[in-house]
Amino acid sequence: LCLPSLRRLSPAEYDRFETLLHELIASDRQVDLFEFALQRLVNRHLDTAFRRRRPPRIRFRRMEDLRDEASILLSTMAALSHVDESGVKAAFARGAGHIEGRAGVALAFRPAGDCSLAAIGEAVDRFAEASPPIQRLLLEGCGKSITTDGVITSNEAELVRAIADTMGCSLPPFVHATPLA
Repeated sequence: LCLPSLRRLSPAEYDRFETLLHELIASDRQVDLFEFALQRLVNRHLDTAFRRRRPPRIRFRRMEDLRDEASILLSTMAALSHVDESGVKAAFARGAGHIEGRAGVALAFRPAGDCSLAAIGEAVDRFAEASPPIQRLLLEGCGKSITTDGVITSNEAELVRAIADTMGCSLPPFVHATPLA
C-alpha cells in the first residue's frame, strides 16, 4: 500500500529506507519467509525507479525448464500451509498435480533443506523470467496447494501475493474465492 508514497522519495532517502529495511529484517538475526518476501517485493518495485533496473526479459516458455524451481516453491508453500507430514505431502501433491496435468512435467517434493531462502529467491527470480502463462500456472499450483484444507491463512495469502508480485504477475482469483482464516 505504501509503494506509491515510497516512489516519491529522493534517491538519498531511498538509500536510507533500504538500509533501515535491511537492518529491521536482520535485527533478530533471522530472516523469516515473510520478511524475505517483503524485501523482495519492495526491491522489485522501487529498484526499477531508483536503480534504473529493467524488468526481466522472458527467457522461459516451458514449465519443463523450471521444474526444479516449481518443486522448491510448491514444497515451500505446502510446508508453510500444513503442520503434519501427511498434510504437507497432500498439499504438494495437489499443487503439483495441477501443474503436471497442464504442463506434462513431473515435479518432486523437496525437503526443507532444499528450500532455503536463497533457493526460494533464485526460484522466484527465474520465474520472473518466465512467460505469463507459465507464471500463472505456478501460481495456480501454489493456490491449489494452500487451499487443500479449504482455508487460506493471511500468511499463505500474503506469501502467494508477494511471490506473484515479485514475478511481476497478477494474482489469480483463487485468493478471492477461498475463505480466509
